[in-house]
Amino acid sequence: MAYKLTCSDGKTHGGCQWGENISHRAGGKKKDPCTDGVIHYYETPEIAVFADPIHGDFGEGSLLWEFMPEKVLGTDGLKSWCKGGTTIK
Repeated sequence: MAYKLTCSDGKTHGGCQWGENISHRAGGKKKDPCTDGVIHYYETPEIAVFADPIHGDFGEGSLLWEFMPEKVLGTDGLKSWCKGGTTIK
């Protein structure tokens, strides 16, 4: 299992709405982190919470979703990225 952080209303930067059993696929062609071609996630809940201040900065009230990544593209040891995925619960 992997993990995805959102703000308290289930959105990530750019207003992408996540929730239980919601799937998204990145539309861009690039496969590099922090581009419109990938979706970010974390391998453990601890890494997600630890990295939040320097990555998403969703802060108090943020939501941590179980996440099923699709077509994993890479990791830098903190965040990982994929082409698409689904927030489970």
